[in-house]
Order: sequence, then C-alpha cells, then structure tokens
Amino acid sequence: MKLFLKDFVEIYRSKSLSVLNTNPFFKSALLHLLFVRIHPFTDGNGRTARMLHSMKFTELINNIYGMRLKISPLNLSQSILLNQPTYVDRIDNIYFDLEHDCNEELNRWFDFILNMVDEQLLYFNNNSYRLDYSLQNISKMSHTDSSPMTNEIEKMRLRLKQK
Repeated sequence: MKLFLKDFVEIYRSKSLSVLNTNPFFKSALLHLLFVRIHPFTDGNGRTARMLHSMKFTELINNIYGMRLKISPLNLSQSILLNQPTYVDRIDNIYFDLEHDCNEELNRWFDFILNMVDEQLLYFNNNSYRLDYSLQNISKMSHTDSSPMTNEIEKMRLRLKQK
C-alpha cells in the first residue's frame, strides 16, 4: 500500500504537459480509481476519492482554461451512488499487477466515469435555473458553440473506441 500511495501522490502532484495532465476527465478519473484501489481508510474511501476527483478536476479546468472556479462544475457523487453496483464492479475488475492485462477493464472504468459526466451535464441542462452560476462558468470556457468539456468527453470516447 505504501508504494501505491507514493505513486498516487506523485501522479496527483505532476504538472507535466503529458496527455494525462492535460485532460481533466482522464486524470481525475485515474486518481479516483487509484485512491479507491489503495483503500487507505477503514471507512470513507469512496467519499474521499470522489472529493479528490472533484478537486483535481476543478484544478485542471482552472489551469487549462484559465478559470477561477472554487468548486467543481461537476459533482459525480450522486450519479456514482445511483450506479454503485456498476461502480464497484468496474473497480473490482481492475488488477494492478503484471500478470493481468486490464486494458479492457480500464477502458470500461473511464467509459463509466464519462457516462457519469454525461448524466451530470444532462442534469445541468435540465436544471439550469438552479445551476445558473455553474453553467455561466462552464460557458466561459467555450470558444465555440459547444463547451470544451463536451469536446473533451468526445475526444476521450474516440480514444477508448480506438483501443
């Protein structure tokens, strides 16, 4: 566990210009997965992983798009909790050793998280009167008719389908 925790902290702090560090969806989902698999606490690992996910996602959105968000424009907790059996299944099927090829399981994990993002974007669109502030901040990131977050989701989906 200590080795994985050290790797987790290193990945969390990394600010290189790699694909991992320039895609807020990918990096926050990976950190979420790693933290839950490390499972450092007797209770609260899922809640802490979702909080870390939101914090890193917001930090990356701020860094990449020059935003000043103080809270995450997306909160996946409700969607994940509603889909908890799938969430647990996706995590449990990923092995962190050299004996297993987990590419397909990792792709399923990222696809699951992207589906949770889709649910939240749909929720935002359907409840815009209650989420006006968050939507204004998301729209500030947009340089075209579609938001960069939607574009990032589509790019990630294409990458997953190619693998």
